[in-house]
Amino acid sequence: LDFNQKLTSVKFGFGYTSNSVSAIIDHDLDIYLTKIAFEDQIELRDGIRTLRGKRQDWAANIGFSQVLSKSSLIDFNVGYTHSSGFMENPYKAMRVYFIGPDFLNSNQAGTRANGQAFLEQRPDIRNQIAISAKYIHHINVLDAAAHLDYKFSTDDWGINTNTFTLDWIQPVGNGWIVTPRVRYHS
Repeated sequence: LDFNQKLTSVKFGFGYTSNSVSAIIDHDLDIYLTKIAFEDQIELRDGIRTLRGKRQDWAANIGFSQVLSKSSLIDFNVGYTHSSGFMENPYKAMRVYFIGPDFLNSNQAGTRANGQAFLEQRPDIRNQIAISAKYIHHINVLDAAAHLDYKFSTDDWGINTNTFTLDWIQPVGNGWIVTPRVRYHS
């Protein structure tokens, strides 16, 4: 939606994604892998074990853009995503070693540990919020543009991210563009 002689824009969007996962468990890994958490999702057919899962993502976002001058604008966005279902990477396994407390409390040399391999496990629900801001400025003398972006995201898994990005967009002729980028992410 445009206002103010098309110098101000408000945008919004909604999205839905549905995924089906069907991952074959490598037969060489199968004998070492503890699969208890996924027993009801593993199917055995013709000697091949297949891990199956489903996932849904619902997303909504709203944004605001404002032209500041002939050569610059700002853009703000807020987005929310609700994910549910199978969010694991089916090809990731981890090796975990269990050491008994009796051994830890003793003064024995060496380590006695029981190791097991597990498929990656993640919660079945995730809610994420992302906020971003962007400033774009055209440098007429160089026929170039500078983009300064910041994005913050957080979720109910306790993951918070900050990303700062600076892009320089420089046309070099014959339809070619060079875009050096500096990005900091934490």
